[in-house]
Amino acid sequence: MSVKYVKSTLAEIQDNEKTDRSVNLLNLWRNCELGTAFFAVLSVLVSTVDYETNFSPYRDYHNCNLEYRTDQHLRWISLGCSLAAIVFVVASSYAQYQWEDYLLITDETCKFVKTKRFFLKPLLEVAILMVFPYPYMDLQIYEPYGLKTHFIDICYNLVELVYSFMWLRFYFLVKMILDFSPYVGHVARRATIENRVKYGMVFAFKCMFKSNPMFMIIFCIGFPTIIAVGMMTRVYERPLIKLSKQDWENPIIAIWFSYSSMMLGVYGDYFPLSFLGRTTNVVSYLIGTLFFVLIFVNMENQTYLSRKQRKAFNDIELMPTAANAIKASIRYYIASKIGGLSKRKALEELNKRLLKFLYKRKYLLDMPRHRDLDMIVLMRRFRKQKKNMDRIYRKIEEVVHLINKKKSLV
Repeated sequence: MSVKYVKSTLAEIQDNEKTDRSVNLLNLWRNCELGTAFFAVLSVLVSTVDYETNFSPYRDYHNCNLEYRTDQHLRWISLGCSLAAIVFVVASSYAQYQWEDYLLITDETCKFVKTKRFFLKPLLEVAILMVFPYPYMDLQIYEPYGLKTHFIDICYNLVELVYSFMWLRFYFLVKMILDFSPYVGHVARRATIENRVKYGMVFAFKCMFKSNPMFMIIFCIGFPTIIAVGMMTRVYERPLIKLSKQDWENPIIAIWFSYSSMMLGVYGDYFPLSFLGRTTNVVSYLIGTLFFVLIFVNMENQTYLSRKQRKAFNDIELMPTAANAIKASIRYYIASKIGGLSKRKALEELNKRLLKFLYKRKYLLDMPRHRDLDMIVLMRRFRKQKKNMDRIYRKIEEVVHLINKKKSLV
């Protein structure tokens, strides 16, 4: 008994060591994702302060003057934050691959799984983090813009354009939320392997959207897109204030413009003139359409009635009309005993109430339900596949019959 106890204790210790090792690798991966998101967002904030302080009050579409200072310390801070974020991206990818390799060795359900290493995602993330205002970046870019009689060149500093693309770093915040969700971890990986589902960020996003739809729609799609599109449009349209006669100096107005564009309720008082601003606005239209579709689909799913709930709903809806029909029948019965003109009116009222009851009952029973329609479509597909399989079986039987006939002749 003592030997068995020692063996069982050693086995438990080994299992606990394996579990601790796996948990540590998973926590390291998540902490690196947290560090990436923190430094990515911090660099955006530092670059925003640098952009606002460097933008000259005499700035115009043909004049790229900036209030250059003797020091570039904010850009150096942004450089340091971006480099730190890149280091955390590399560390998170390494920790993720180490965790997956460790599971292949220790977890029995993962032993026969072939893992593929996709280095494209970390390379794209590093590329996103490499776009930021570098110190002493003084290049200028000109965009042609057509007026009624002639063309003009809109002057942009490369620092401004690079800063506008930094708002795409909100992607790292969404990625961090997904990595800390319950759909990324040991249980999720084992469940995806057992059910032969591809494990990754797309699967986690779908699961989070299924479990917390309004949170994902508002905080992971709505707010980041509204802020990013608003600030990007402000950067592109701010040098054109004298041409457009629109107040793009206030960032709140730019964010409000982005919100109204995504909600498809543009009033026309603010509109972009530059090509980059219009392109960003078109993207916001598309995302706003998706935003509305997701809200309506979620509302439709939330208001779906089960079979028992639908039966209760029908009873509630039919009860007043049924009661009115019963009252009309009682009045007709009393009037038929008395006779006269009241009997005729009671009969007309009874017919009216009964027709109303029957029409409402037919309407409730014929009301379409999306899941019932889905079942109808599935049944049609099943019948079609069954017919095809029957044809295949007949051909196989004919071939077998011909082979047997030839054998018998031989």
